[in-house]
Amino acid sequence: MRRLAFVTLTIALASPGIGVRADDIFTHTYHEFHRTYHRNNHWPEPFIYPDRDAVVRPFAVMIAKGWQVQNTLSEHHFLPDNSRLASAGAHKLQLILTDPVAQRRMIFVEVGNTPQETMARIAAVRASAVGILPPGADVAVYPSTIQNRAWSGPEVVGVHASYSGSRKPAVLPAAKKDN
Repeated sequence: MRRLAFVTLTIALASPGIGVRADDIFTHTYHEFHRTYHRNNHWPEPFIYPDRDAVVRPFAVMIAKGWQVQNTLSEHHFLPDNSRLASAGAHKLQLILTDPVAQRRMIFVEVGNTPQETMARIAAVRASAVGILPPGADVAVYPSTIQNRAWSGPEVVGVHASYSGSRKPAVLPAAKKDN
């Protein structure tokens, strides 16, 4: 009985199909061991980049939303009929379009009460941008649902006055006497 089992095992291992599979199993096991060994010895490195990306990704969204708020032309930037920009809107449009970074030159327009009002605001921005941009250049104007809170003049003056009042006065160092 033992001889029969030995002969069967010898024939099975000698056949080409079984030998290739055994070689594949050992090769696969070696590669798996090799990969796991190096992965464990370089432990934090393979996992740092996905973790960093998961932490940093919300900041990119916050930055983009901040620029959207910064570049939004609100209701007070337009004349009451929404056909043209007010002087504050023209000034803000010029600041946006002259930004040195091209990605920050997107203009957002606060949506109006009706779609026609929103389209009139977008058309007013494009018409005003023609005078600022070089010939043939186009401007990206998008509707935005973010409401930009306008600051009144007294609010701005109050913030500036409180900031100025909290600063220490500039004092020059005492002059040294020569002996």
